[in-house]
Amino acid sequence: MCDSKNVDSKNVVDLLKALEKAIETQNMTVQKECHDNLSRLYEGIGNFEEAYNHFKAYDALSHQLSTEKENDEVKRIRIRFDEETKRNEAEIDKLRNVELKNKTMELKKTLKNLALIGQIGQKLTSSTDMDEIFDILRNSIYALMTVDVFGLALYKADEEKIIYRYFEEKGRPMPLLEIDIHDRMSLASYCVIEKKDLYIQSFDDEFQLYLPKHDYFSIGDNHDETTLCIIYCRLIAEEGCIGLITMQSYKPYEYTANDFEVIKALASYVAIAISNAQKKNIILEKAKQLEYLSYNDSLTGVYNRRYFNETVARFQERNCINLGLIIGDMNHLKHINDNFGHVTGDHYLVEVASILRLCSATDLVFRIGGDEFAIIIENANIKMMKSIMDSIRLECDRFRFDHVPLSVALGYDIKISENTAFEDVFANAESNMYEEKNRYHK
Repeated sequence: MCDSKNVDSKNVVDLLKALEKAIETQNMTVQKECHDNLSRLYEGIGNFEEAYNHFKAYDALSHQLSTEKENDEVKRIRIRFDEETKRNEAEIDKLRNVELKNKTMELKKTLKNLALIGQIGQKLTSSTDMDEIFDILRNSIYALMTVDVFGLALYKADEEKIIYRYFEEKGRPMPLLEIDIHDRMSLASYCVIEKKDLYIQSFDDEFQLYLPKHDYFSIGDNHDETTLCIIYCRLIAEEGCIGLITMQSYKPYEYTANDFEVIKALASYVAIAISNAQKKNIILEKAKQLEYLSYNDSLTGVYNRRYFNETVARFQERNCINLGLIIGDMNHLKHINDNFGHVTGDHYLVEVASILRLCSATDLVFRIGGDEFAIIIENANIKMMKSIMDSIRLECDRFRFDHVPLSVALGYDIKISENTAFEDVFANAESNMYEEKNRYHK
């Protein structure tokens, strides 16, 4: 049976070749996919530094490609708006010599609103913060039309729920709602399931078209009045429906068909903005995770050898003195792994790391090898270092495992002169640790 790590290593080599070719041909899509797969493979084999580096490259390319795609989508929407504007202008010209003043005014209003949508859309798509997106959307909606109930909901397909992220009535924030997608009393559920946007001019006259009976699940909180003119627009992104926006009025026929078209146009921009915000949040969380793993030991949670080296380098640049170093090496780890399994050995290592953090009262605790740890102490002196090591030994003695005692061989040294190299401090601390380990095993 082929070893999975060997297979992963071969895949890494193949992907690096593919990445090199993609860079030569300036194919950013393939570059992005290569960085994504390399990040996953390096993460799988435990090389979190390379995983993080490739993920950062993937993030940068994703942002660049997303921006280009977003610009194309915005351009497409603007072209659609321009075409709609030209049609409206042509119809206005036809109506100028006809006694249809109200229709002319309505078309002029729509034309003005469509022009505003482009400006609003630019603001929306330039933000990846959900609160800011909602504020822009809310202010824009209220400027365009009269609204009694307004809400923005996100659709969680994996949970089959519609969750109102923002919801208000008469300008007052209301308790947020969660609606089951299969709830037949909800117009929001109807929109998602039927894949339709809704424009209801008079709910009392039209409810039977959408709901099985007049037992409508209202999202408002006004017991004296119910909403009668209702618009629901889905937010459609690459991944499908990601949410809805709704505006509702207590008055029937408050919104026109042109208002509905304006809101649908606005929903296109909202969908782009929210999709970008969600993707950015996912990327940020993944980046944080990989950055953490690139500096921290995945088993014990303390810092790793890479961060130890970087920390030492920073102290050396500052030429610090009175810098203490404790080196610890857990006893019996090979015996524990061989006789009781690596899972048990891992439990011992986790407990050692916890004790080192507790007793040293610093976060500068590092796992620098399989069973080897290091602690850096600032403003150290001999009494302090010995006290910390005594505390570590005492805590190890107190802890009881079912198999063998928990113990750590310890050694220390202090950099007391600017002329002393930290490599010498490390060597002295490690030598003192080995002396204690030899005494322990005699």
